[in-house]
Amino acid sequence: MPLPIETERLIIRSPSFEDVEAFHDIMTDERVTEFLPIDPNASIEESRRRAERRMQHEVAHGFTLWTVVDRATGEIAGACGFFLVEGVGPEIELAYHFSADHWNKGFATEAAIACLRFGFEELKLGRIVAMTFPENFASRRVLEKVGMTLERKAEYYGRDMVVYAIEDPNDISAA
Repeated sequence: MPLPIETERLIIRSPSFEDVEAFHDIMTDERVTEFLPIDPNASIEESRRRAERRMQHEVAHGFTLWTVVDRATGEIAGACGFFLVEGVGPEIELAYHFSADHWNKGFATEAAIACLRFGFEELKLGRIVAMTFPENFASRRVLEKVGMTLERKAEYYGRDMVVYAIEDPNDISAA
């Protein structure tokens, strides 16, 4: 299942510089960034630098936060994929964020399931974690729906988080 990953409604592909404007719009929306442990993008140049870091991360590690495209419209819906926890690992984190226009459509769940399968089957990961703010009930619900289990509370990225994990690809939910 090499990239792109295709699901019924989504295409998950490597990021590119053509995505910068769409991600700049997404990452300057306070509704989207409210529950992210990073600051909103301050400028289009910062968005371009973040895109470049994602591309470099994929080359270095074989994974990154990939671009998620809505197959029906061709629009960039958001991002989903993996990165090293706090940028250093060793744990690998599943993460996602979507434009507010693409909320409540099941896209986060669909993308997370596809990425988890890719992580276990193609990347041969043995364990995948995910973190979110305790009060981000929508994200917690996604993590539970895809088969991840709440493990603990911990501080990551300088914030109090809840940590979910999955080690067995058979636990991935079909949601």
